[in-house]
Amino acid sequence: MMSISFKKGVDGLPKWLRNVIIVIVGIALVAWVGLTIFNQGMDKVLALNIGSIDVATLPDGTYEGSYTQNRWSYSVLVQVSSGILEDITITKSNHESVVGKWNEEVIQEILEKQSLDIQGISGATVTTKALQKAIENALQGM
Repeated sequence: MMSISFKKGVDGLPKWLRNVIIVIVGIALVAWVGLTIFNQGMDKVLALNIGSIDVATLPDGTYEGSYTQNRWSYSVLVQVSSGILEDITITKSNHESVVGKWNEEVIQEILEKQSLDIQGISGATVTTKALQKAIENALQGM
C-alpha cells in the first residue's frame, strides 16, 4: 500500500497549507488596503450640506464651479437665463465613464425641479452630492 506524507514546517502545518494561508491573508490584506483607499473621503462627501439657491435672483450668465474630495471631482458650467437654470455641463470629471448615466439623471432632475434639493440616484449618493456641490459652488461664485 502506498503512503502519502506531507512535510511539516516548524509550525506543525504542512507547507502547502501554510502557503495557502499566507496567500489568502495576503489577498485579504491587499483587498482591505484597496477598499480603504477607494473609499477615502466618502464620509466627507456624504456629510456635505447642499444649500438652497434662489436662481431667480441670479443675473443671466454662465457660472463656473468645481468640487473635489479625493476621487470625487467635478467642474461644471451652469447657464442661467431669466432666472431659470437653462443648462448644466460637466466640463471635467475624474470618473465619467463609470457614472455618466447617473450624472445625466442628476442634471436632468435639477433642471426639471430648478433646485439642488433633489432625491439623488440610488447607489450613487456620494457621486450625486459631489455633483450637486460643484453646481452649488458655481452658482455661489466659488
